[in-house]
Amino acid sequence: MSIDRTVVTSFLAGARRGPERRVADADLERLPAPVRRYVQYTGAAGTAVPATVRMQQRGTIRQGPGRRWNTFAAEEYFTTDPGGFLWIAKARTSPFMSATVVDRYQGGTGRMTVQVMGRLTVADDGSPEMNASSLVRYLNELMWIPAALATAPIAWEAVDDHTARATLRDGPNTATGTFHVDGEGRLTNFTASRYRQAGRGRPSLQSWSVPVSDFGERAELRLPARAEGTWSTEKSDFTYVRLYADVIDYNVPAPF
Repeated sequence: MSIDRTVVTSFLAGARRGPERRVADADLERLPAPVRRYVQYTGAAGTAVPATVRMQQRGTIRQGPGRRWNTFAAEEYFTTDPGGFLWIAKARTSPFMSATVVDRYQGGTGRMTVQVMGRLTVADDGSPEMNASSLVRYLNELMWIPAALATAPIAWEAVDDHTARATLRDGPNTATGTFHVDGEGRLTNFTASRYRQAGRGRPSLQSWSVPVSDFGERAELRLPARAEGTWSTEKSDFTYVRLYADVIDYNVPAPF
């Protein structure tokens, strides 16, 4: 996948690299039982919080209900201090056309752009709602960085033995979501209210879920391998992305 590597390098340069921080017993004790089980299931207890993370993904994506599924390949990069992500995906929209999606959250600001054939910008959302929406995505994707999930300044609320609500604040932005964990410690779903841009006008809050269906060994841990993204309204559910996490590297602060 051809991307501008300078964008990735600039994003990763924003990561702070202080003294090593490991997941301690005290970190586990403050977690609600379901999240503690998840961190222990992944094998992240006692491990260091990575400063940077990089991922390679593949899957299918579509623009709306009833629309055709398009294959995509993506690279995603994370920093944990400060928290942020950069997702760059290229989707084949027809035999002769492709679209590049860049979704990012950095410095309290979220932005998503879509370009067709690498030249024509067809979407560019940097609204205040995108800031909040992007932070919700970052909170969810800490599932791939369980050491950071255990040590981040998250306010936890126990719901029951299988669910826990998390609230993460970053400057003026607040993200709240619920982690769903089975009895063995596997994350099964993440649910939240998140802003969605659907058609013209301002984004609106909708129910969003990210069910996880498979785990695999990544970065020497047991991490989610397959996940979906679904929007829900009172009338219907709309799954818009299905992805497989091929590669996850910790502390490799360079583009693929």
